[in-house]
Amino acid sequence: MLAAVSLPVPVIWSDDCLRHEPAGEVWLGLWETGTEVPQRATVLLDALTAAGVAGTDAVPHGDDALNGIAYFSMEFGLNESLPIYAGGLGTQTAMGEAAAGHVKIVAEYHSNVEHNKAAAWDAAYRKQAPKENPDFYYLRGKIMFDMLVAAMKKAGTDDPVKVAYALEGMKMKGDMGPLEMRKTDHQLIQPLYVFTLEKSAALGGPKAAKIEMEHSGLAPVTDARIEAQDTATPTTCKMQRP
Repeated sequence: MLAAVSLPVPVIWSDDCLRHEPAGEVWLGLWETGTEVPQRATVLLDALTAAGVAGTDAVPHGDDALNGIAYFSMEFGLNESLPIYAGGLGTQTAMGEAAAGHVKIVAEYHSNVEHNKAAAWDAAYRKQAPKENPDFYYLRGKIMFDMLVAAMKKAGTDDPVKVAYALEGMKMKGDMGPLEMRKTDHQLIQPLYVFTLEKSAALGGPKAAKIEMEHSGLAPVTDARIEAQDTATPTTCKMQRP
């Protein structure tokens, strides 16, 4: 039971949340009964309501309503002082030019990284991608298949359990640097980049802002690179293996 609490913003709710009903989940290649069921959302809502948290109904809106987010943040001084992970397709378009120089992202890749060994792959992807969404954003997708193929070759089979065991502790050289599938919890350890969305070079931004995202006029520029070994944090995971 939650003690009475006061939150600065209300809980926003819609019964549409209950429409997500997964029949199951795939974990380590094995099918299991779904756990992200509607009842979980209901339990959370009931607990918050019982604790006295104010609630309000969600109101449908178009993407235009999101365009003022970055402007609102700057108006109240919420820019560099507000740690924000703004990754995800659609984010740049929604925030618009007001985000330039203020919004930061932490991810394993962006198209303007220095010494980009994935540049050819990136360019090839853009040639066949939809014009409205040309970005090669998720390098982790390529990594996933690279490691899956390596694990299947190592296991000599496509049996899910044997492939999962073959992945344990696997190390390989990725486009951005060393990769490791940590044996303890199957967490991928890889280099990460902290970068800022800047006005693209074509619009007068920094020279490094060469390739923009989503035709938004915003382009990623690296602030820092975090080496793989420095991203590994302790874990208490006690994986139950089949």
